Amino acid sequence: VDITVSASYDDDVEKVKSVLLQMLMDNPLTLKGEDIAPEVHVNAYNANDIEYVARAWCANADYWAVYFDVMDNVKSTFEKNGIAMSYPHVNVHMV
Repeated sequence: VDITVSASYDDDVEKVKSVLLQMLMDNPLTLKGEDIAPEVHVNAYNANDIEYVARAWCANADYWAVYFDVMDNVKSTFEKNGIAMSYPHVNVHMV
């Protein structure tokens, strides 16, 4: 399961990665082993946010259950941990 999410540039990269990794580790359907441990990485530095990819292995039959569980809980988990989900925006400075 590969899930991409974005967070603000203002948030600590290691904190975001840690929170996402904990979500994957807490899911009872993700496989956890030396060769198949869940992982989280920076995927892209976009104009308005940093994109992360959270990757976990699971049984084929559990794919959608894992995917939707993580997707359903990302926003609330980020809010609990003080992580801001970003959205396209423009900063205007008047001189």
